[in-house]
Amino acid sequence: MRTFPHSAAFALLLSTLAEFCSPLQAQTYDFVTVAGIGPSNSGFVDGIGTNAAFYQPLSVAVDASGNIYVADTKNNSIRMITPAGIVKTLAGGGPSAPGYIDSTGLNARFNGPGGIAVDAAGNIYVADTSNNVVRKITPAGLVSTIAGGGPSAPGFVDGVAGTARFEFPTGVTVDSAGNVFVADNFNCAIRKITPAGAVTTLAGNGAGSQGFADGTGSAAKFNKPFSLAVDASGNVYVADSGNSAIRKVTSAGVVTTLAGGIPPGFSDGTGSAARFDFMFGIAIGGSGNLYVGDTQNDAIRMVTPAGVVTTVAGDGQNSQGFVNGVNDAGNTIRFYNPSGIALDHAGNLYVADEDNNAIREGILLSTATIATQPVSQTVAGGTSVTFTVTAGGSAPFSFQWEKNGAAISGATSDFLTLTGVQAGDAAKYTVLVSDSVGAIMSAPATLTISGSSALARLINVSTRGYVGIGGQTLIGGFVVSGAASETMLLRGDGPTLAAFGVSGSLASPQLVLFDSAGKVIATNTGWGNSPVDGPSTVHATIRQATSVDFAAVGAFGLSSGSADCAMVATLPPGNYTIQVAGVGNTTGIGLVEAYEDP
Repeated sequence: MRTFPHSAAFALLLSTLAEFCSPLQAQTYDFVTVAGIGPSNSGFVDGIGTNAAFYQPLSVAVDASGNIYVADTKNNSIRMITPAGIVKTLAGGGPSAPGYIDSTGLNARFNGPGGIAVDAAGNIYVADTSNNVVRKITPAGLVSTIAGGGPSAPGFVDGVAGTARFEFPTGVTVDSAGNVFVADNFNCAIRKITPAGAVTTLAGNGAGSQGFADGTGSAAKFNKPFSLAVDASGNVYVADSGNSAIRKVTSAGVVTTLAGGIPPGFSDGTGSAARFDFMFGIAIGGSGNLYVGDTQNDAIRMVTPAGVVTTVAGDGQNSQGFVNGVNDAGNTIRFYNPSGIALDHAGNLYVADEDNNAIREGILLSTATIATQPVSQTVAGGTSVTFTVTAGGSAPFSFQWEKNGAAISGATSDFLTLTGVQAGDAAKYTVLVSDSVGAIMSAPATLTISGSSALARLINVSTRGYVGIGGQTLIGGFVVSGAASETMLLRGDGPTLAAFGVSGSLASPQLVLFDSAGKVIATNTGWGNSPVDGPSTVHATIRQATSVDFAAVGAFGLSSGSADCAMVATLPPGNYTIQVAGVGNTTGIGLVEAYEDP
């Protein structure tokens, strides 16, 4: 099970703070294994952390809630790792079931998926390599083909949706407008898919046109481009594997070489003086630094906007291995063909370590501290309020304030002032504090609006009843509407009811959360225990509830070691059911509760 030294409530597509080093300053990471077993233990097993198994994963992506998505290539599947380290299969049938089927969840089929990306709404995009198509997975788990003709129809054709043709697409990335860019590997081209499904060629000129030439549009040449990243200005960066070079493509299709080139090799330096060897992964941080999975060199590299290349971890000497640790401690970190790479909002790295059959994380270590946290406040509507934070560590510091996990534009000081507050300003405010090494998130400060301008809303529904066996379980239901996910505190109480004078209370409750199809999303037995994921394909984020969550919504407290149940679930729009049953067919009086926004 992995832990995070930072909040997971990140807005993924921000162009501001993602990693916080000056271009030439070394970054210090603590590399750990998030999930997977190691080089001699490939497999197809869901589970927690190193109890799960992958088979040559090629690509990773991370969403705003800290969920990691994996293109598990030889398993022909898309996997998900929750912030608690729980691995489950979202779509696909495993190593023995390659295919090409649009459907929901485990009924869908892929064939050697190579690239993966996720947008701000939680939609997942997949370069389904051997099927010659680009697929989309919605937050509800529905898999569809957005462009390409299928396994029997490779080619190089611009067009709309199924009329377009790709050949062995290996990489995808998505911009803030919903445009999907594709590394069309065998066609040696960079393609673009609009939200309407229109496919055009941004640069390169199709099969048989491989080469190494800068230029505009079809005049530029690539050699087996493998993966992509896009910045906030619409520039696309390409890991041009066959040329061992990092290329830049503007929105107008102008291609230049940022670093590397022929022949392949391993050397740090600037521009063409640097060398790579068949890179499979590339990602971009908020300050414009690129991170590269330098696959054949078994290393992670960094490229600044000026083309300065440094090595983050690995020695580039074909020293394959499976070693974690801090990357400034004698360069002992080892990978085995590191491929896809992704960053979260705080600059932590995630690596698809292909031949180690594992997902690795480089936790960016920070010297920043928060000496004084922002304080929750209650004010009248129409007045002003100021939140402040005091930072410690290695100055200078940067600040980014967030409202309910989303960055507030221009709020980059050590204080946040809101004037003339209204009901819509009632929220949780946090600030991401960064120094030259990394970042740390503050505790949330809640703003409550009193008076007539406060917006009334229902935040809790609780029902008490007898919990029997079979069909006599206690059931509650709720609906998440709108376009965004909602965070809920869910509880199944039994033993604590005795403290309120309830006789015959349920001694050993179990709380189960179901999706609209009746599949289990998660279960909890004893609120001090972590919830356990079920087989549902709903893209939910589940975590253990805490006393802080109870206090945030005004729920009564639970004593340490209580057998009462509680979990926090962030759920996409849909219909949900919660059930309270008795462990071992025990019976008694129970309470089922659902709270909004703990």
